[in-house]
Amino acid sequence: MANTESYYTQYWRDGIGDWSPKHLPVAEDDRRILSTVKASDRVLDIGCGDGRIADYLIGRGVKTYLGIDVSPRAVEICAARGIPCRNMI
Repeated sequence: MANTESYYTQYWRDGIGDWSPKHLPVAEDDRRILSTVKASDRVLDIGCGDGRIADYLIGRGVKTYLGIDVSPRAVEICAARGIPCRNMI
């Protein structure tokens, strides 16, 4: 788990190589799937990353959301944005 944690901590802090995951939009395929989630649904997002799925769902009216991620840095990003998130370690 330590290797996975350190990989994703670097991933959310610096990106990998020339690519950074920060500020990517929710992909159209993901939006199609997420459009089936109702505002009354409870969502547990495992591997929530920076919370872009949370933003999308909360913007659609979802009231009960919890994100979980292996990366403490990803959890910090979510927390700074007011997104409920926990570290899974």
